[in-house]
Amino acid sequence: MIKLLKHFLSPKKQNQLVGIVKYSDKIIIETYHKTDTGVYVRSSEVSVIPSNASAMEIGESVFMHLSLSKSRINYTKYDNKKSAEDYKKSTGLKSIKAQMNDSKYISVDRNDDKLIVTPHINGGTTADQRGYREKKDFKKNLENVSSFELGKVINETWQDCE
Repeated sequence: MIKLLKHFLSPKKQNQLVGIVKYSDKIIIETYHKTDTGVYVRSSEVSVIPSNASAMEIGESVFMHLSLSKSRINYTKYDNKKSAEDYKKSTGLKSIKAQMNDSKYISVDRNDDKLIVTPHINGGTTADQRGYREKKDFKKNLENVSSFELGKVINETWQDCE
């Protein structure tokens, strides 16, 4: 009984997730929220920075978006259509095809002070392998890193997205 009470009364770990999409001219950083069903959904919080941004600027932007990531939002109240429209306005990319075209994707997951940086393969918009797929064997585990160090790891990870 005591173990059960400790489980429910102990502070819950909050997973935070950010997606980073690189194009030839820009980098888009997206905040994701975890719903009460366990599914992650893209929020309206999106930043666009130049593709040649410094490691410090990339790291600072990613940490800012991680801090905006929420857990346990109500999935039934989430407006996917509004989120998609906000994304199009923020990024200037009007279709899924435009969003996927010549892009590279990295996710950054934070749990407490631990970060996991994961490259993804771009499968395009058609066929069985469409969308971004994790390259699990290329995950990088980081702990207590500075903005500069995180940005440097992200810049080094782009090559693993192929």
